[in-house]
Amino acid sequence: MPKRKMVDFDINKNLESLDPLQRLDIKEAIIKTHGKMFPCGKSIEYLTQLFKENVEPNFKISCGRCKRRVINFWKQRLENWQMF
Repeated sequence: MPKRKMVDFDINKNLESLDPLQRLDIKEAIIKTHGKMFPCGKSIEYLTQLFKENVEPNFKISCGRCKRRVINFWKQRLENWQMF
């Protein structure tokens, strides 16, 4: 099995590069998904795509726990950015 090359991937730098409009979009998506019995599917897809682009490129959603992990991650970021 061939070894994979490690790509330079700085999570903090990627999260700092998010502009205020993206952060507002994240906030709207969190409002539509966090703590909801039937969360918005498009919002979950948006949050997951951002998570893959900025945090963990090899992340795959395989269960509800994975979705909760992504939602809680972005909610925590919003709290750190003092937007939630």
